Amino acid sequence: MLRWFAITSLGLLAVPARADDREQCLGASSSAQDLRRENKLIDARAQLLVCARELCPGVVRRDCAQWLDEVNAAMPTIVIAAKDHLQHDVVAAHVLVDGAAYLDHLDGMAKPIDPGVHKLRLEVAGAPPVQQDIVIREGEKNRIVELTVPPPAEPTPNPVPPPTVAPATPPAVAPALVAPADTPAAGRSRIVPLALGAGALVLAGGALGFELWSESTYDQSKREPDDAKQHDLWSSANTERHVAQVLVGAGVACAGVAAWLWIRDGHESTTPIARRHDPSIQPIVGPGVAGIQAGGRW
Repeated sequence: MLRWFAITSLGLLAVPARADDREQCLGASSSAQDLRRENKLIDARAQLLVCARELCPGVVRRDCAQWLDEVNAAMPTIVIAAKDHLQHDVVAAHVLVDGAAYLDHLDGMAKPIDPGVHKLRLEVAGAPPVQQDIVIREGEKNRIVELTVPPPAEPTPNPVPPPTVAPATPPAVAPALVAPADTPAAGRSRIVPLALGAGALVLAGGALGFELWSESTYDQSKREPDDAKQHDLWSSANTERHVAQVLVGAGVACAGVAAWLWIRDGHESTTPIARRHDPSIQPIVGPGVAGIQAGGRW
């Protein structure tokens, strides 16, 4: 009787742990997909290592293991090397990528980095910092990035300011008559931007609907004990999320075009029409010259 009670107690304690592990696996898998779409491969790989563990459900573990192989293949790596102005290798240096700490010294080893455009900053004690923009391509491995540390800046003496000379006063000259260019008399119709704006709202509503549908399917898959049904629900949820993302992208594009057309047409409709041939009279005053200058059509 005592043995049966101990086994039952251990079983009750194990059930919440398995439920927590299952929830953690599903959450890591979903987060990894979002990070991968944003080209944040380093963070996506960390999440995939969580959901590819043996304690995760079989369907989730298989998908995460496959995605982990794909992320490892696409993950770029770089080797940062630096030399001083005497062409000596630099070891004691700090490297920042996009303002975040990346390396605390240079050891010649390849390090992972997300694909895209990055700003490198190399800091060496006693020398000005070195900055360089680099473009990292997906799947690029062991790329060598070489930087040169400039010599320490020498202090420069304070320059002696030149004597101040009062500038000569130029003669007064009447401004020239310049006719402004003609501008369009009226703006274009605003039907097109209004239609695009309405389309953007419709697309946004559709995207919201598919996203809510996807979240509902994800929640249903988490509660489904059967692996086959869970896999079907998981695939459906992924498809619904992809449709929502496509609708969001289309809606943002429509909204951007509508805003550009609205601003452009509003600017053209409020620009006044230039008047080229209005008569004007300007005084002329200068050394040995005085009079009146008249222009325009009379």
